Amino acid sequence: MNFAQKLISIFTLCIVTTSSFANKQKQDSTFTISGRVINIKNNQPISLATVTIKRSRRGNICDSLGIFHLQVQQSDTLLISALGYKPKKWAISSHYTPEHTFFTIKLETVSYMLDEVAILNWRNWSEFKEEFIKEEVPVEVNMGKTCVLSKEELKNINDKLESEKAGNIIGGLIYYGAKLFERKKEPEIIYTDHEKEFHQQILKEKFNNKVIQDLTHESGDRLKQVCIYINSKTSFTFKDSEFTVQSRIMELYKEFKSNPELLEQQSVNLETAKSITNHIRP
Repeated sequence: MNFAQKLISIFTLCIVTTSSFANKQKQDSTFTISGRVINIKNNQPISLATVTIKRSRRGNICDSLGIFHLQVQQSDTLLISALGYKPKKWAISSHYTPEHTFFTIKLETVSYMLDEVAILNWRNWSEFKEEFIKEEVPVEVNMGKTCVLSKEELKNINDKLESEKAGNIIGGLIYYGAKLFERKKEPEIIYTDHEKEFHQQILKEKFNNKVIQDLTHESGDRLKQVCIYINSKTSFTFKDSEFTVQSRIMELYKEFKSNPELLEQQSVNLETAKSITNHIRP
């Protein structure tokens, strides 16, 4: 190895050693501090306050108790800010001691005045002013000068108003009472052919000649007469419950039995039977 190579090797070794020593010294000068950010007026913690190192822009966000932890150097300056508070610069060198690593930082509240905002129906004030000037101002009419009433006429008007007042109150009560108990009209539902067929099947299971026969224990021509009479007096739908259908059948059956004239009116023949709904035809 010649002299030049030895010189380069020595120079490189010096640089590496110096760099390592500088890094170690830098690491030794870095330490951890903790602190709490509070309101200067009531000493309440300020949650979510931001604590930033001015040198590196690294920082931390305080927790719900206003506490933060940071790796800093003694020469660093902290920038503390929070919404609704005046930002603060806090120099570590002015407060730090090896025995004291937890600090309390107090922030003052601040109010921000917002600029005045005008909300118009026009794009700008000039356009609004121009449109306003174009508007025609209605002529003011003094009705008092054109209409003069005597004391008797005024008295008649007052009496009429008093009599109408009582009627208006009663009428208003009746109107709002009727509105209160008025049934809202339900929107008409349009069913498809398939749905109508399905609904008809549901009704057939609830209302048919077998159901009438089981409830009334009638048979033969008498059953035919009962079926015709009940069919003429009912208009069941698939929404009616079995209890409703059967209760109405028994109601009409008692009515049928208690009136002998109905037997003559409901004489059954084939033509009459054909007019009965299929699912209750005997």
